Amino acid sequence: MQYEIISEFDGEESAHEFINSHLENDKFRETAIEYAINKKDYDKALGLCSEAEKQGGNYRGQTDKWKKLRYKIYEETGNTDDQKKLAHEFTLDGEFEYYLKLRNLYAGNSEDTGEWHQVFDDILSAVIKPYPKSIYTEILIHENMKPELLEYCNNNNHTIVNYYQHLLPDYKDEVNEIFREYITRTAS
Repeated sequence: MQYEIISEFDGEESAHEFINSHLENDKFRETAIEYAINKKDYDKALGLCSEAEKQGGNYRGQTDKWKKLRYKIYEETGNTDDQKKLAHEFTLDGEFEYYLKLRNLYAGNSEDTGEWHQVFDDILSAVIKPYPKSIYTEILIHENMKPELLEYCNNNNHTIVNYYQHLLPDYKDEVNEIFREYITRTAS
């Protein structure tokens, strides 16, 4: 309320001074970062994000918010190396949106095509072990990796209900067999 009053009666500059003096409030910090981004003061925005990440400690949801704002800054400044690092991290945490962004970052440069295959293999290995994350199947579907998806459904036959449509018509007999096993197991 105080911020709104200052903003309305004292102007935008005074309101942002108020925000900057109360950065312990996450909403104010986020507003300060957005303001810095809009003013193209990327160094200040990155500094505010970094401070917030350090203060966030082990609260993943909190630090992710600041990392996503940092990613936005890297997008606006064209910093592809740092975009790749953060997108890779988010992908391994199961965020498919960032997998697509990461893939596009590598696709944009023909020199990175070979590197992408290594990154892709690393991602697949990481998201399937010790147990498959949901992003694993999203990647398989997106990349049209039907044999791998079939193997996944074969090993986890209850998942056939969710993924059969991606396997048909290529694997009609295999899908029928997995359904049969699933129904038999469920019925018993």
